[in-house]
Amino acid sequence: MENKIKMEADFPADIFCYTTREVLDEIEKGNTIVLDPLTQGKLILDNMNIFKSFQEKARNKINRDKLIRLKMGWFRVH
Repeated sequence: MENKIKMEADFPADIFCYTTREVLDEIEKGNTIVLDPLTQGKLILDNMNIFKSFQEKARNKINRDKLIRLKMGWFRVH
């Protein structure tokens, strides 16, 4: 079954589609394509009410790995 969602945005948007498991795996890998929207993104749709849970997991990963987001990207601080 294929779900189709039509969205219009009055701002620039990059849309990436992931399963719940993929998001959790990518957070654990420290994937910046996933960390950026969870820390700086604008929520458009959350029918499953899981965005806050993903944000918390991302914050835990950032704190655990001592990551910091600068203008140039993500860096590990020692």
